[in-house]
Amino acid sequence: GRRFESCPRYHRRGGQSATPLFLCPHGTQRHGVFWTVSAAADGSFNSASIVMHQFSRREFAKLAGSASLVGLAGWVGCTPEQTGSEGLASDSVDSDMLSSLAPLNHRAIQLYSLRDVMPGDPRGVLQQLAEMGYTHIESYHGPEGICWGMTPQAFRSYCDGLGLTLLSTHADTGDGLEHDLAEAQEAGFQYVINPWIGRQETLDDYRAWADRFNVIGSRVGEAGLQFAYHNHDYSFVAAEDGTLPHDILMTGTDPALVQMQMDVYWVVVAGQDPIAWINRYPGRFTSFHIKDRCTAEDGSATSCDLGTGDISFATLRDALGDAQPAWWIVEQEAYPNGSSLEAARSNVHYLSNYESDNRT
Repeated sequence: GRRFESCPRYHRRGGQSATPLFLCPHGTQRHGVFWTVSAAADGSFNSASIVMHQFSRREFAKLAGSASLVGLAGWVGCTPEQTGSEGLASDSVDSDMLSSLAPLNHRAIQLYSLRDVMPGDPRGVLQQLAEMGYTHIESYHGPEGICWGMTPQAFRSYCDGLGLTLLSTHADTGDGLEHDLAEAQEAGFQYVINPWIGRQETLDDYRAWADRFNVIGSRVGEAGLQFAYHNHDYSFVAAEDGTLPHDILMTGTDPALVQMQMDVYWVVVAGQDPIAWINRYPGRFTSFHIKDRCTAEDGSATSCDLGTGDISFATLRDALGDAQPAWWIVEQEAYPNGSSLEAARSNVHYLSNYESDNRT
């Protein structure tokens, strides 16, 4: 409920609230942390407005070299004891530096993970996710639409009140594109994502989809959002001539119009190496669906709670480094260790521990 008018660094730019930077040098010996705080139009903000980022010593030196650092006490928990001073803030920060850094400690979940309970009680499930510690959500086109029976404004307001940020949504990008796009825009989502095209009969069919994605991406961009495609395993299965359909989708789409959301599990299930694909197309994968892979009783692969299977997310994150910041979004379709809500709790616990013990 605090307002930025009380902050000497608060100002507006072009009718929009600026994004002040607050620095607090704590963390591990190798990494520090900063927060960006986005104010609402009236200058107010809540816990959902605060996003914590991580930087290395090298990055901090660059950041500090480009900034005019002045004291500012009492913000986002930075006490003099923590900072060794009255706190640090800047109103002159290298914007390119900021744009290259994505939040590393977010805890996002795709609501499809809760598809058995969301339709009956969307408000209650969202509240439970917030209480578990999730900070961002990715919606999907469920039986009540991407806003779950609420108006876009009501959906955003409810999530804001819980401290949940609307990050992205899987949507109907066919006949229902205009409807879902309008709701996503009004609710404040950042990304609209095609979740499924199915296995195609020919490689030319995938080329046609690439062309279609460019058209959809252009339309989504006109609305001020970003379009992306979410993979399953079928596009990573080679054709008879050895061509991988996903290569066609990557090379046939304009990076400015079409981003890629990598579902790490499905890449692994298809026998492909996620890191190799990230290196092959640097900067194209801007979000990742994460779940672990376990073996079912019949010997087939099944998704399971993070940290209980054979996918090394630490290796993946280390391979990405700071050069390719991205969103990491929990999505799980099977729950061998319990219910969907229990899996969501287990996954956010894994992410929280990973943040504390490793890079985030």
